Amino acid sequence: MDKSAQIDVLRKEHQNAVNNYDFDRAEMISRQIQRLRTEQSREQENYHLGALNLDLDEQREKINGETARTDAALMTKLVNLQKRFHNRYKILQEKHTQQLTDLSLEHTMALEREASRPIPEADTLLQQSKIYGRDHNYTAAKATYQEAMKIKNQVNEERKKECNILFMKAEQQLKDRQAREIRLLEEKQEAAKEEINGQYTKCKNMIDNKMKVKEIKINMKTAIASDWALSRSGRSSLSRQSNSVSRSHSRGSRLSQDSSRF
Repeated sequence: MDKSAQIDVLRKEHQNAVNNYDFDRAEMISRQIQRLRTEQSREQENYHLGALNLDLDEQREKINGETARTDAALMTKLVNLQKRFHNRYKILQEKHTQQLTDLSLEHTMALEREASRPIPEADTLLQQSKIYGRDHNYTAAKATYQEAMKIKNQVNEERKKECNILFMKAEQQLKDRQAREIRLLEEKQEAAKEEINGQYTKCKNMIDNKMKVKEIKINMKTAIASDWALSRSGRSSLSRQSNSVSRSHSRGSRLSQDSSRF
């Protein structure tokens, strides 16, 4: 039988005792009822506090699960971001390699083109050396030929040098542009990473604040429940003291009445 049912039974017994003028029994039953009420109140308090603690544990577990999902989502986003930018970087590297290869090929073709380009002054001397040869003026032919080759080699060397200078300048410009493209890609990756981390921090702060609010609310409810229990306990103590005083006065009155009879 639960305490509420016991209290109902005792109330009926208390009423019967009063109706039969058995006040000692009525007083004893009243104390039993008060004791059961105190126990019942304590059980309700413990149940309420236990329910609050259980609710807090459930909220913690729920929020911890939410935190774990947030952490997992962050890791997934960062991994996907890393993969995406790794692919972009790989494509960019392939593009840069091809650009340098194409530039080197253009340089080779330019050297060949410059080497085969006519040199009018040298060509004129070469033609003149042939004329000297046909006229059997071999000394003049040889000297003219050597002069022509000297001019040709000198011009070709100057053209080659100029071509190399243009190539190195173009190569440096290309490498500078490629470096800027790589830096831009890295900056975009870092900005995307910061955005993801910012979203994570915002979400994490919301979760932490939610947990703090839950804890504050439950702590307030717990404090209120404890104050209520202490108040009930105090009232019960005062009630017992009052009953004790009443019983003392009652006994004193009976003794006084008995003495007066004598």
